[in-house]
This record gives sequence, C-alpha cells and structure tokens, in this order.
Amino acid sequence: MFSMPENQPMQAAALPSACNMAEDGAVVFDAAAFKACYPNLVASAGADAASACFARAGLFLNNTGTSPVRNPAKRAELLMLITAHLLQLGINSGAYATGAGDGTAALVGRITTARMGSVQVQADMGAVSPTQAWWVQTPYGATFWSASAFLRMGRYVPGWPQRVVSWP
Repeated sequence: MFSMPENQPMQAAALPSACNMAEDGAVVFDAAAFKACYPNLVASAGADAASACFARAGLFLNNTGTSPVRNPAKRAELLMLITAHLLQLGINSGAYATGAGDGTAALVGRITTARMGSVQVQADMGAVSPTQAWWVQTPYGATFWSASAFLRMGRYVPGWPQRVVSWP
C-alpha cells in the first residue's frame, strides 16, 4: 500500500504540455512546453517550424471542442506527439535544416541486426498495416499510434429512445 508522509502534500503529475484553450475548445500551441519536451527537435527545426507543424497536426487529430479526445490535456499531449512526428519527418528529409541539430533519423522498433565492423544497425517494427507504417517512421509517431489506439476502436453511440408500440 502506498502512503504519503503526513507533512508533504501529494503532487499531481504535471503534463509537459500546456492546456491553453481557444474559444472554440481548441488546444493552443505552447512553444515553451514543446521546447521543454522536445529540445532536440526545436534546436534542429526551430520554433516557427514547430508552430506550423502543430497547426498541421490538427489535420490528423480534431483540435476543436467536438474532438473525440474530450480531455484537453490528453489532446494536447497527442497533438504534441503528432507535431514531433511531423518535425522529425521534416528534419529527416532536410526540409527543416537550421544547422543546429544533426538531422539523423532515430531508430524505431526492436533491433534485429547489429554489427561492429563498419557499424550497421537495423530495426524492425514487425508486421504493420499500411496506415501504421507512416506513423512508425519516428519514435514520436510510434508513440502516438500506441497512445491513440482508443480512437481506432469501435464506439457505441446510442440512438434515440424508441417508443414502445404495442399492437392491440
């Protein structure tokens, strides 16, 4: 059983992403929170590219009050993962080359082959669907794919209450 010392208040786990909300219920991009979570991406691509990718992340996950992700903190975290994924793809392709980072692609998946002479490492995610393949190109996309599994499951949406009609 977990117990807290009497004189110390319980600290809530702080999400690294801010939850500033616009009037329409959209999560607003917080550049400082993004830089704190992904400093290497901001160093490689810049804050303007991160802001542009956050706006583009709304194409992949609804960022309005009608989003299927009702919790704004959770939606902000998912949008930040999409933003990081888009930035990493841009860095890998050379689209966001500021010279501050190395621009090397990160390994995603389990290591299947490793050699020492002339250094070679291969990683494999296993069998993936065509949709999943785009996401697992970066560690951020793979994390988003796993974290957003609940969005790809069937959800029960109740219909209107049916009036019972009894036949005489």
